[in-house]
Amino acid sequence: ADTTYTVTEREANQNHYTTTYSNSSGSIKANDTVTAEITNRYNMPKGNLVVKKTTTGSGANTNQTFNFKVTLNNKDITGSYNDMYFTNGEATFELSNGQTKTANNLPAGTQYTVEETDANKDGYVTTYQNGTNGSSSSAVTGTIQESETITVTVNNNKENKKYIMINKHFDTTTNYNKEVTINYNSFTNTNSLSETDYKKYIANQSLTVMASNSQTNTSFNVTADTNGNIKIPANYANTYTDYKISKNIDTGSITLSFKITKDTPKIPESLNFHIKIDNSLNEDFTLDTSNNWTKTFDLETDLTDSNDIEITEKNKDENWEFSYTKNITNGNCTIFLVNKGGKYKLTGTIEKKDTPLRELTIEKIWNILDNNIDIYYINKNKESLEKEVKILDKENKLLETVKLDKNGHGVTTNKYSKTQELYAEYPNGEKVKINTYKETLPDSIEVKVDGKSYILSKDNNWNIKVTGEFSEDPDVEEVKVEGFTTETPKVTKDGENYKITITNTQLSSRNVNYNEPEKPVENPKTGLTTYIKVGAIIIMTSLTGLYFLKRKNVL
Repeated sequence: ADTTYTVTEREANQNHYTTTYSNSSGSIKANDTVTAEITNRYNMPKGNLVVKKTTTGSGANTNQTFNFKVTLNNKDITGSYNDMYFTNGEATFELSNGQTKTANNLPAGTQYTVEETDANKDGYVTTYQNGTNGSSSSAVTGTIQESETITVTVNNNKENKKYIMINKHFDTTTNYNKEVTINYNSFTNTNSLSETDYKKYIANQSLTVMASNSQTNTSFNVTADTNGNIKIPANYANTYTDYKISKNIDTGSITLSFKITKDTPKIPESLNFHIKIDNSLNEDFTLDTSNNWTKTFDLETDLTDSNDIEITEKNKDENWEFSYTKNITNGNCTIFLVNKGGKYKLTGTIEKKDTPLRELTIEKIWNILDNNIDIYYINKNKESLEKEVKILDKENKLLETVKLDKNGHGVTTNKYSKTQELYAEYPNGEKVKINTYKETLPDSIEVKVDGKSYILSKDNNWNIKVTGEFSEDPDVEEVKVEGFTTETPKVTKDGENYKITITNTQLSSRNVNYNEPEKPVENPKTGLTTYIKVGAIIIMTSLTGLYFLKRKNVL
């Protein structure tokens, strides 16, 4: 008991460990056990990695950015390490001339690979400098060193050489921007209708085409030519897939059903070409995804005439149309190779029925009714507002007098034409023109017949005709039009054909307001107020009477 002790670790604070003690010295009490605790916490040795970008040469663009990728062999490293963010040991970023990215506190011993993914493109020659080691033409690999910073410098050098730059583009859209022609040969089951009968019923005929896709449907009119060719406009062919044309014939009806789908060819993995420029360049080359479908040829001299350049496609694909354009600027040439692919695929059937289909006509009637006129009058002199307002036409003919209520509001008893020119004359003699009604109709409306939608608009004069199979008592629904009331659709039948008339009614809204000023209005001719003018008339009348009275007395 009472023996003193001190415990120390001989290898304390070595080999990246930090040593801490608890109860490492003291005295031993009687009947007691003393525990001295020594903790060694391992400190991971770390180092830093810097990636620097430089561009050199007379043809270098110092503002151009380049893409980089840093890959670590430790896939557990994820997160932000200063300027670089790693995901499963990989970081990507952009740098331009003079810029750097730094990854701090990477575990020492971690292997890294630095690669510029844009290396050796656009006429640049790419070299790597890994720390103090010599330069390399390919991506560099190294190891993070404890407490050291390794800088990898990537330089792109470009001298002003004359060049031809070739870019490849695949166009899979413009071939669909054109009309599609449907004829007798577009249909597969033509046994029910001969080509002669097809032309008899279709050639030179005005036809209503029902078009639809998975989301919407519409209708439009076309006229077949003398051979029965039906041209579907580009805007419809590019939007809708399913089409139907129903035509009543003397023995019943025929229905032309067809699909227009887009058949886009697969983009090839690579294409081979040959370029020839007089005797200075005569070479085969390949374009693919690995070179981003681009190719650059250095030239010894300026290029002045694009006619000297000839490019041919060696492994021609019949599904693609090949063409190219050339542009010469400052002795250099840029060539755009274009392959247009895609065509419309047509499939169709003809159905002939011995009984006629029903023809349905849908028409819209807009009924703008004449209306009463609301009159409003405000008197700031707080006089009684229960006064009368006169309604006049443009010739000042009195049409009616409206009695206002205590709030200065009144409504005409007559209904006036919405375009009639009218005026309101207020108690102080002021005349105010009453606004005429301005008609506003929607651009289009939707009508559903037996659940199928039809669009009526200004373009089809609010009237369409369709042919199809409709129920004996068709269910008609109009999508509500704001500002209009819809009368019950009127369905009339003429033999097997139907006509649906939908009337929308709107009351024309016309009103007139007048705020009487607090002071009397000056007469624009004399400048006198109304009160002064009336007083002057009374004085002049009195003086005239007095004059004639005195003259009579003299006589």
